[in-house]
Amino acid sequence: QPSLGEAYMARSIVWEKWGDYRKVIDDQDVAVFINPQDHKALRRRGNAYLVLGHYLTAIENFDMAIKLCWEDSISHIKHNDAIKAASQRAKQKLPALRAEFTNGLAPGELILVKAPFATPDGKNEWMWVEITKWQGDKITGILNNQPFNIPTLSAGQVVEVSQMKVFDYIRKRPDGSTEGNETGKLIQQQSK
Repeated sequence: QPSLGEAYMARSIVWEKWGDYRKVIDDQDVAVFINPQDHKALRRRGNAYLVLGHYLTAIENFDMAIKLCWEDSISHIKHNDAIKAASQRAKQKLPALRAEFTNGLAPGELILVKAPFATPDGKNEWMWVEITKWQGDKITGILNNQPFNIPTLSAGQVVEVSQMKVFDYIRKRPDGSTEGNETGKLIQQQSK
């Protein structure tokens, strides 16, 4: 059963898709009042402030979100055959996920994709992006990780990725269940 805060979060996603960032902020203000530990509400509110040009307020919101939840780590892993096969299975599901996203997800539901971001030394840092818009091959969303090796990016920033470069996905449902992230499970096993 979704909470009141999740209802405000879901409505703010609609405002965001319609480009009404002032209403996104209003709904996230309520969500943060209900649950001051809601890092997603802080991140979404920060993004809205960023789009409206209120940069310092955006940074304050991103910093609060990072303090609440970002426990990112980085794994230097070679993609073995099992990880590559899991990624291929995830890629095969993307067209159906895009159709469901376009038709509208349930309140409190979200989809994240893992995509590569180029580092200054020519390598890739793989990070998660919470999708806010998906048109054809172009996915727009909110960067969910704090980069370790890319100083020009930060958690909460709006980014664009190509569906063709997506490596995996996570679908989070309102009841807390998840689907996807097969590659992440394999990477965790490999890094033990």
